[in-house]
Amino acid sequence: MRKMERMKALPCFRRWTRAPYAVFNSLHITVKIGVLGAAMLTASNQPVLSQAYQTTDNDPAIQLKEVQVNSDLPPTTQQLVKVVAVLTRKEIAQAAVQNLQGLLRYVQGIDLRTRGAENVQADISLRGGTFDQTAILLNGVNLTDPQTGHFNLDIPIDFHLIDRIEILYGPGAWTAGSIAFSGAINIITRQVFPTSLHAQLSTGAHNYQQADAYGYLNSGKWRVAAGANTSQSSGYAPNTDFRIFNAYSNIRFLTNHSGQWMMQLGAQSKNFGANSFYSPSFPDQYEETRTLLASLQYQKQWRNWLFTANTYYRRHHDMFTLFRYPDQAPSWFTSPNYHLTDIFGASLQASYTWLAGTTSLAGDFRSEHIFSNALGTPLSQPVYDPYSGKKVFTLGALRQYGSFSLKQVKNINKWTLGAGILGSGNNDFGFHIYAGGNVDYAFNQNLTLGFWLHNSYRLPTFTDLYYTSPTQIGNAQLKPEEAFNTDIHLLWTPSNWTVRAAFFQRDGHRIIDWVRLPSNPVWHSQNLTNVQSMGTELAADYRPQLSWLKTVHVDYTYLNVTKNSSAYVSLYATDYLRNEVRIRLVNPIWKSLNAAWQVSYSDRAGTYLNATNNQETAFTPYWLCDLKLMWDKPSYQLFAEADNLLNTTYFDFGNLPQPGRWVKIGLSVKI
Repeated sequence: MRKMERMKALPCFRRWTRAPYAVFNSLHITVKIGVLGAAMLTASNQPVLSQAYQTTDNDPAIQLKEVQVNSDLPPTTQQLVKVVAVLTRKEIAQAAVQNLQGLLRYVQGIDLRTRGAENVQADISLRGGTFDQTAILLNGVNLTDPQTGHFNLDIPIDFHLIDRIEILYGPGAWTAGSIAFSGAINIITRQVFPTSLHAQLSTGAHNYQQADAYGYLNSGKWRVAAGANTSQSSGYAPNTDFRIFNAYSNIRFLTNHSGQWMMQLGAQSKNFGANSFYSPSFPDQYEETRTLLASLQYQKQWRNWLFTANTYYRRHHDMFTLFRYPDQAPSWFTSPNYHLTDIFGASLQASYTWLAGTTSLAGDFRSEHIFSNALGTPLSQPVYDPYSGKKVFTLGALRQYGSFSLKQVKNINKWTLGAGILGSGNNDFGFHIYAGGNVDYAFNQNLTLGFWLHNSYRLPTFTDLYYTSPTQIGNAQLKPEEAFNTDIHLLWTPSNWTVRAAFFQRDGHRIIDWVRLPSNPVWHSQNLTNVQSMGTELAADYRPQLSWLKTVHVDYTYLNVTKNSSAYVSLYATDYLRNEVRIRLVNPIWKSLNAAWQVSYSDRAGTYLNATNNQETAFTPYWLCDLKLMWDKPSYQLFAEADNLLNTTYFDFGNLPQPGRWVKIGLSVKI
């Protein structure tokens, strides 16, 4: 009798849906169910295909009323293809970094070129694209900067609140809009958590100091995650000091009847020395940035329908000067550059699951505005800058665009078929159409082969259009760049293994780049005829059942990028990581002490103009090794990190050496 009473507490589900917002789909799991009795279904963070559970005559089955299952995770971006790569929360905790910028070096397919270390500034690109061709999302909200991709990673997020990082390619990145030219990076914060409060302090070389406080509240219908952190350093070289502050909160209100609400609020400030950031001729460059973020999302599931509404706002302010100390500036220098960008966006989406599969219809509006004293067209009168306290803005620009998309996804036995169309119109560049589709086939529960294709385009940034200096000249006549993309991918998941392989190709037309003739030192922004990118990705994760080794990860990426206009020297379009290898492993050492290693090899194509001899110089391949030691206890963690453990000299940008060995130690406690 007691056994039967315990079994009555187990729900027996009578109907399952293959909708993209169903609970197992939100966990990236495909489940085939025949007869479900009193059984337990387990899941991992890798895509799996569960075998049907077969009952016997002796299995007692208790039929309950139909139960609707709502995952505490919000539905991820409606995609035609699977997420290609994911950095999980467990891998994030093991990385030898304490900021988003450093963390992205652990994700395959990402080329992160650092100007300032420790989250100061970096350019990010995917699969051979330029830094302006990658869209950046935070919980699905498009934060891509319209002024320049240099500011795409100015995201006010507390590092410890990140749950995972997803890489979206092809039609899977459509919801990022037309900016998702080469793909999108979606940073997802923790959604499921117990109530707790945490604090962390760390210190290290170069007078590095960091303090962080973050916590979670799980009470009834409310879920709150919030954190604030500050970091500073005197710098690893002259004029590389920095001071950074981040604050972020994610507030959710969950109900079964009226839907789910999610609000994000964030603020960030950065002050930093920008030694030779944009020219080695001026080592005393200096920059200050400020970022504000707010978004509100609503979701409602009703029978076979899923409705989503989203609105967001982002403000970014930048002050950049060639001369940090005004009394040392030459007479020809008149003023720093001031920029203030405001982004507003709103979207609606409805998805319906029926016999033909899942049909999704979405509409999106986005407005991008800039005030500046260097970018845009002349204003009738100067505009006040709330950050500098002066009327410094003499130029401005505004562009607005809307888009709609229609997608259809259908599962037929072992096949998954998808197709869609997206149209986007802009007040300056007219109307453009995307189209794409995918086919996936599951040979068995461990092996899936897929293929997708689509076309894409990107609008020029405000910097591409308007920026002018003694060494750079923008082009207000630029046209949007276009591309046609294809991808073939294989996923194999035998016991204790996850193996992924992909081949991809992108044919770009009218690619926007800064170029110059070999005899001319001045860079011009223009549509550089055609650029072709192709490459392969291989990745393997192994989870051995060994006491001295927990996990092993190996990945390799090969890229080849060619352009038709060989007469020009390209600043960005043909400067890419040709070969990259990552090896990560986690091994126990003694009791609660564990070590996490990453060894990487980078071989960058392209050249730079060497400031020492004024000659075009090829980048030198290099190896890096990072190590994190962790002493883990339920209520605290002691850790030590060593970035660039071997003290390798290397360059992400020409004439800008990266930090050598940088050791930090810290303590994290759960209060």
